[in-house]
Amino acid sequence: MAKVQADLVIVSLHAHVTEGRLKSIPISFVPSFARECIDAGADVFVGHGSHSLLGMELYKGKPIFYGPGNFFAQSPLMERFPGDVYEGCLMAYSLEEALLHCPPGEECFVIGGGMVYRQFMPLADKLYVTWVHKEFEADTYFPEIDPGVWEETGRSGGQDPGPGFAYSFVTYARRK
Repeated sequence: MAKVQADLVIVSLHAHVTEGRLKSIPISFVPSFARECIDAGADVFVGHGSHSLLGMELYKGKPIFYGPGNFFAQSPLMERFPGDVYEGCLMAYSLEEALLHCPPGEECFVIGGGMVYRQFMPLADKLYVTWVHKEFEADTYFPEIDPGVWEETGRSGGQDPGPGFAYSFVTYARRK
């Protein structure tokens, strides 16, 4: 559904859980879920939340970033890299600065964590949300979507062949 409404579809998954002795392997359901997202029409899959570099793969010619670590979201305790270090990327260090990079009339996307989503939701007109239908123990969750403010306008989904988690891709529009 999102592919019909957008030129570029980026799926974002926030997950802190990793595996392996060095915590350098994404949790078992993520690789199959990411590939299913690409099969469903996503152009890019970005996993984040872990502060470990988890690698990437090209699947059917499209990138899957399992976990860029602190490459995109630096800790406030780390020295900030200047924006010109990343060719083709626009860097913003505040909500106001990020909004200046969003051209009027164009759809802009936010890949966040809980706090980033909470900051941008009051400004959004549309939400593209992936719901994984399983409860996970976590310290951060996506903000509540108030049905008085948001109307569901599209839904598709499936079942992950790996661990068997059901999921839904849901689009919401702000009620007028």
